[in-house]
Amino acid sequence: MQRFDNFLPESHLKEIHRVFLGNDFPWYYASYTSKPQTGIYGAGTVFTSNVIENPQFVHTFYYGADQKTSALYDLVSPFVVLLQKESKQNLILKRIKANMVLRHADYPDGCYNTPHVDWNPDDRVDGKYKSFLYYVTESDGDTFIFNEYIQDKPKDLTVKQRITPKSNSGVLFDSDNYHASSPPVNSNIRVVINFVFMEGQ
Repeated sequence: MQRFDNFLPESHLKEIHRVFLGNDFPWYYASYTSKPQTGIYGAGTVFTSNVIENPQFVHTFYYGADQKTSALYDLVSPFVVLLQKESKQNLILKRIKANMVLRHADYPDGCYNTPHVDWNPDDRVDGKYKSFLYYVTESDGDTFIFNEYIQDKPKDLTVKQRITPKSNSGVLFDSDNYHASSPPVNSNIRVVINFVFMEGQ
């Protein structure tokens, strides 16, 4: 796992905030953050007593092989080059998606949305994948990283690390590692951009 602070130059960060937090950004409602299902997003998801699922708003910029799905793609495309440089890895882009979770004032501490993986080896056999989670806003909606991977077929999950979102920071980790978001309790919103890459040679 790699962590990055002050990831974007100040001018780009201001533009990200202006656009993402503006009144006309095209967010789309989803009734869940993740759900157990067969396939890449949820296969093998393990429910525990700490899971309390929430809705979120999403916007997809890029999906699949050279498939730009948003007119705002150019706003986030510089992340890819910058991450390649900062991580010193050859990363081939597969997906870019932004998520916004609203405040849940009475959400219990230590609970989280449905744990999931961004890459299921049963679905994708063309290499290893990495996820980069970039925090647009400062919030108290922690990201939970678990010790377990989907290959472990765990019966339960144990928390390895909690990451409190700090604006303009990010974390790079294995996409087959279980992780989960949580809604902010004190902050108004939690806004992140999620990138999924295949590791190149």
